[in-house]
Amino acid sequence: CAICSAAVPGDRPPLCDLCRSRVGAVPRPLCPRCGLTRLLDIEGAERCPDCAGWPDYLRAASACLHQGIPARLVHGLKYRGYTSLVPYLAARMVEPARRLVSGEAPVLVPVPLARSRRRERGFNQAEILARELGSMTGWPTASLLVRAAGGPSLSRLGRRDREAVTEAAYSCRPTASEWDVLRGRSALIVDDVITTGATAAACSGVLVDAGLRCLGAVSFTRTRGRLDQA
Repeated sequence: CAICSAAVPGDRPPLCDLCRSRVGAVPRPLCPRCGLTRLLDIEGAERCPDCAGWPDYLRAASACLHQGIPARLVHGLKYRGYTSLVPYLAARMVEPARRLVSGEAPVLVPVPLARSRRRERGFNQAEILARELGSMTGWPTASLLVRAAGGPSLSRLGRRDREAVTEAAYSCRPTASEWDVLRGRSALIVDDVITTGATAAACSGVLVDAGLRCLGAVSFTRTRGRLDQA
């Protein structure tokens, strides 16, 4: 087991039954836009505090909160190379992904890494999650987005700093053959974790400007909301 080191059959993802039982879904009721637990039902409020600044077309859904075992699974994938966890993580993402697409068959678009970080890590965790999710749902995957070189890691940045860094960090560069197939189709962004939504907002804006219809962003984990952190 990637969490507790208990023995796990070789034909299963490296997560024992006990640790698997501690991977819970995001508690309901959920905000229909950002997918976080909506703690307050304020009469007349159209948006919760966590998605008040998001573009009107952006929605998000995640399998779990980024805490406890789910957060450790993401950390193991990104920083320890536990790619054998990908089938389990992607399987947990199927339900929130289907919730966002409402019966459509979108193109799955992974959030890209800068080339230097990809070389350092050896893979893009969002890309391999998107491919596995695509194999489970039958949806195509296309790495349409490119991350600009350089820039700080987002993991230690706050909401405003994330928004500033990501605003011009991404571009859409499909090949001619890809564009002939994808023009006018719907897209679903895939990432391992959604924090403030700044990355999803930046990526979705690029896709919309390129002529695709963005259905939202799906991830394995999502950081807790503003009110929940207070």
